[in-house]
Amino acid sequence: MPRLLLSRCLRRRIRTLPEHLRIPGDQTMRTLNKLTVQEWAVRENAVNVKKHWVRLTRACNNRCLFCHDKEAQNGTNIPFQQIHKELIEGKKQNATRAVLSGGDPTLHPKLMEIIAFAKKTRYSHIQLITNGRMFAYNNFLDKAISEGLDEITFSVHGHTEKLHDRLTGIPGSFNQTLNGLKNALAKNKLIVSVDIVVNKLNVKFLEQTLHHFIGLGVREFDLLQVMPFGRAWDNRGDMLFNPARYSAHLKKAFDLSLTPGLYIWTNRFRPEYLGGFRHLIQPSLKMLDEIKGREAIFNAFLRKGQKISCFGKKCRFCFLKSFCSDLHNYKQRGRLKSKKLPVCLGHRKENKIEYLVKDRDPNLYRFFDFFRQNRYFTKIHTCASCGSRNGCEGMPVDNARAI
Repeated sequence: MPRLLLSRCLRRRIRTLPEHLRIPGDQTMRTLNKLTVQEWAVRENAVNVKKHWVRLTRACNNRCLFCHDKEAQNGTNIPFQQIHKELIEGKKQNATRAVLSGGDPTLHPKLMEIIAFAKKTRYSHIQLITNGRMFAYNNFLDKAISEGLDEITFSVHGHTEKLHDRLTGIPGSFNQTLNGLKNALAKNKLIVSVDIVVNKLNVKFLEQTLHHFIGLGVREFDLLQVMPFGRAWDNRGDMLFNPARYSAHLKKAFDLSLTPGLYIWTNRFRPEYLGGFRHLIQPSLKMLDEIKGREAIFNAFLRKGQKISCFGKKCRFCFLKSFCSDLHNYKQRGRLKSKKLPVCLGHRKENKIEYLVKDRDPNLYRFFDFFRQNRYFTKIHTCASCGSRNGCEGMPVDNARAI
């Protein structure tokens, strides 16, 4: 997820903004058009920061109904030396930010040594993604900060104990996470953000959840669309939903992204569900994170014809739907045609390749590069009033973000 590289001074200014500042829906587009150059630059700078993700554990002290990492969880910790190698490899790739995750990384018995080693390896920013329950213990938090921790992202999925604990499967987890969050917010040297996995049980309360944590002092959020894997698929009746049917609830939450000094990101939401909130659309390259996580599966299909096991019923709930659909068509037909650029882009020449033709050694990343530039299209709010709308396929996602 993008994390802001703001000065400590600007971070303190953000925390002093009035609570529950709200922009009415009818002002949405006017306000969006007035986003300052500085705000947009900050967002784009955050997107382009080179991060290196390192898994510390395959264990978690929650049992979330939506966990898509279920198959990888076996209760173990990643060996200390392997983590060292991963951190060194990230620096070789010129990463400046180390993102420590799990499972839950706070369960690793050598967490403090890992943070210290990351700092010694000269990462400029060390971030931890966690349910935050261990930070209810102030001594544990203080030790992590002293070793060099810069940011904690708390995974919190509801504004009430009843909702959050139902989603995490652990009674008392909300209060423990909330105490950890409050402890972290009290530390001036620490950046604090919140992740929310948006699912069928909490989508109606998303605006209330954001307001709740804004009231506590949180000014940065990542809204993650639930994915149809792991426990989320096992519990699909309660977890998976069609964002179009909940557009009114989502819009109320997305409206808050226009509040000055408040930074809201989305993750795994398909562009068509983001309406007029073009600043919330993920850059096309962010899809690569999801593809890398399933690289072996995609390569087995592309090179050997092995069926993608999740293809079918899960697709309509998945962020990768359009990518997988094109990959199947490319495999079956042997080539894929570029979509036509719309008239509103002035007949630009981005589509230099009319067709991608399959060769003897198909390359997944070559296919993705073609897909994101020539096939990954969306329509924006102004398309509805365009005279060419019926025969138009939209525009590349990155163009839609920039207009």
